[in-house]
Amino acid sequence: MSRILNQATHLNADEIRQQGAYYTNEENILKVINPLFLEDLKDEFEAAKDDLEKLHKLHDKISSLKFLDPACGGGNFLLVTYICLLELENKIMMRLKDQNEKIYSKVSARQFYGIEIDKSAVCQALRSFEKLTAGKSMPRILAANALQTDWNQVVSKKELNFIIGNPPFIGAYSKTAEQKQDMERVFGKKTKHGLLDYACAWMKKSAEFMENTKIETAFIITNSVTQGQQPAILWQSLAEHGAEINFAYMSFKWTD
Repeated sequence: MSRILNQATHLNADEIRQQGAYYTNEENILKVINPLFLEDLKDEFEAAKDDLEKLHKLHDKISSLKFLDPACGGGNFLLVTYICLLELENKIMMRLKDQNEKIYSKVSARQFYGIEIDKSAVCQALRSFEKLTAGKSMPRILAANALQTDWNQVVSKKELNFIIGNPPFIGAYSKTAEQKQDMERVFGKKTKHGLLDYACAWMKKSAEFMENTKIETAFIITNSVTQGQQPAILWQSLAEHGAEINFAYMSFKWTD
């Protein structure tokens, strides 16, 4: 897997700081997707591997799941998730083959969606998927500012299962004028969004998108959102949409 994901960034150091566009390695991606859904799917497979009906249902299930990364960069989150689903599908298909069942692959890159402001990163993500799928199936990745975009235009909330990703690492006092406008667009004028990290806007927008659905979200987020003045402002805003915490990690050292 790592051979696919080792991609050089096209941004220089100043651009990386301004956009908060940091590469997410496989280890950190698995910290997000394992507790979010992958561990449960693996448990379902273990419970179903001797039951043909359950295996077929699980196969149908994993091929129907839909994922959105609204800050997808070069596509690493989507690629790792896709590969993990393919690996699980392969185990299911091998069990079915052992039982002389007719089998064919159902998991598709068309289950994956992304939004990314950097057009070069979008091209990079699409090239990576093209190599992996030989162009037979491709994700839908929109080149746009996710905070200025209606996510329903990318994938319907009625169809989506999971929101994943690593929103930009930009501190509360490092935002550009445009990024401050993005914060106001998402939080409104009454919230003290000037005290919040830029990534908080993705959390807020995800909470709104999740409301009255079964969608679940997991992000890698700067630990500053749990410190100082930020928690009271951020979590009150998220709670207004019924957001709850299912799992979290203690802070860990970031390696890019």
